[in-house]
Amino acid sequence: PRSRLADYVDILVNLNGYTLTARNGIFVHQPAPIQVMHQGYAATMGADYVQYMVADAASAPLSYVDHFTEKLVLMPHQLLPANHRHLHGTMSPLHRPLPPRSKYKLPADGFVFCSFNTPYKLDPVIFGTWLAILRRVPGSVLWVQASGEVRPLLLAQAAAAGVQTSRVMFLPWLEDDEHLLAKGLCQLFLDTPNYNAHVTGNDVLWAGVPLLTVPAEKMGGRIASSLVATLSQSLADELVVRSYREYEDRAVALARNQTRWGVLRKGLLESVQTSPLFDMQLYVRELERAWYAIWELHAAGAPPQHIHLVPSNA
Repeated sequence: PRSRLADYVDILVNLNGYTLTARNGIFVHQPAPIQVMHQGYAATMGADYVQYMVADAASAPLSYVDHFTEKLVLMPHQLLPANHRHLHGTMSPLHRPLPPRSKYKLPADGFVFCSFNTPYKLDPVIFGTWLAILRRVPGSVLWVQASGEVRPLLLAQAAAAGVQTSRVMFLPWLEDDEHLLAKGLCQLFLDTPNYNAHVTGNDVLWAGVPLLTVPAEKMGGRIASSLVATLSQSLADELVVRSYREYEDRAVALARNQTRWGVLRKGLLESVQTSPLFDMQLYVRELERAWYAIWELHAAGAPPQHIHLVPSNA
């Protein structure tokens, strides 16, 4: 019953949104005085029974508040938590040598582009852009993740675009730790602008792979730019671009200029060690501040309102 749950729960957090196994029916009854959407669904719920959405200034700028029925709680850094230092502390190029390319049938030479986003995030425009990049960078390959039924479709598109199908390669299923080292063999991760890399983005950045992205208008298409900007603004200046044309040109430029790419990767590996992006203890403290800010407004009798948390010194 609502009254019984409300005696124990002040803030109820929805981690699923409109996704498989979601239990939104619980939230419809407003069993807690404050209900919040957080991280599992990168869009508004469009429901009056969810008062707040946790986001950040890159993924959901306050200029986009009309896209949400919820009030926004903007985290000081990034929206998504990343516990890689604790879970995968030694699984990075800084701590272990990368496996040989031959282990995954990658070519000994040539630039390795990759995108390990789920195939439903692909669309003809972005895949066509990737194929255009391959045509402009001789000897390069594209390493992607795709199930059996999707692979023939991608290979057919490559052939139709004049790209040898052997240059589109597929990542095998790997255990949790191994996949981080394997992904470190990539040289540039090509993001999917309409719906970005989220957890996958954290994985490749931890593996030392620069991530190239174009922020879209929707929240789900802006998460990757948040991750890169949290790592370093100088990285964002190189890797967060404004158009598909700039995306293609930047990918080609980095592949053709190994010195420029090397400087970028060195800066990325340095930032991984010091950035708030992988500081889970800091993330927990900042999220606790968000909960307190939400509750203090409610306890004071104030209606929900946008909250923009600034970085703390703690």
